Amino acid sequence: ERIRQKGFIYNEMSSFPETKAEKVICQQESKFFLKYHQFQFSRVYPKGQRIDSSNYNPVPIWNTGCQMVALNYQTPDKAMQLNQSKFRLNGNCGYVLRPDFMFRSDYEPTEPSGLLGVEPESISIQVIAARHLIRSGRGTTSPFVDIELLGADYDT
Repeated sequence: ERIRQKGFIYNEMSSFPETKAEKVICQQESKFFLKYHQFQFSRVYPKGQRIDSSNYNPVPIWNTGCQMVALNYQTPDKAMQLNQSKFRLNGNCGYVLRPDFMFRSDYEPTEPSGLLGVEPESISIQVIAARHLIRSGRGTTSPFVDIELLGADYDT
């Protein structure tokens, strides 16, 4: 609220619990949150109720431009795998620049229409080996591979 009244202050950083960040994103405020992150540095951290040290999904937070997404490193779950793979994109240096399209005025993190003109990424996967395959009823092995794509809700 202070930002809306007084404007952005370049030398301040804000910290948000995941619940507040998710609330802002879910209340159709993702555009404001994205604009906020163009001028302000922020950190989102796990809510205090995560006594089991579990993690939240960092992707929606990254998609709104948050610069520091804190996770519980002691828990090797999917969120940590996403975090590690994201930073491998830049040689594990600790910071990954946002893509240029995230700075466009028509970009909306929850709408695919903001990505018009952005060349989609194509991924080709070739399975080269497998272990511990389960045999079906007649003794034949089913080499079915399940792949999950994680990103924005509209990614396919």
